[in-house]
Amino acid sequence: WGAQLEALPFASSYIRTEGAAVSRSGDSLSLSSAGNFNASEYSVYMRSAAQQDVSDSTFVDISNNAVDNWLFFRQKPTGFLQVSQYTGGVSQYTLLGGDLSQTYLNDMAVTFKPNKADSFLGGTIEVSDNDCVSMGVIEKISLGAKYNNTGVIYGHISKFATYDKALTAQEI
Repeated sequence: WGAQLEALPFASSYIRTEGAAVSRSGDSLSLSSAGNFNASEYSVYMRSAAQQDVSDSTFVDISNNAVDNWLFFRQKPTGFLQVSQYTGGVSQYTLLGGDLSQTYLNDMAVTFKPNKADSFLGGTIEVSDNDCVSMGVIEKISLGAKYNNTGVIYGHISKFATYDKALTAQEI
């Protein structure tokens, strides 16, 4: 067992030491989108919380390792949720949701099928867009930062799931 003091309200993963203070890079998790994400119709669900910061904090980034084809959830410096999708470098939709709690875990989701995207916060539809197309080629799913390891969050992602269909509001 072990204990670790943190200077901020969220704990990072435990770092075992043998008497000397240490530092390390932030946690980084990514996986291939192959078999994990359908770019033509999808739902992404996440339960998370992050400390509000002066810069954008990215919870999840699903991309082709560039900003050509890209879906991301991020917390704006104001504490609001932003969900955006780009196809061929062109913004398909940007859905700005409500104020994210820094104290409690937030349930966030987006559903997409051609010409219909909805963002959810706490199980309630925040914003809809009826004029968007699918993303195209996707290679990587990154959690806690953008594909290039910028926009790192300081917080928790306790649950993350992708679905290969647009879930209904009742399913969300």
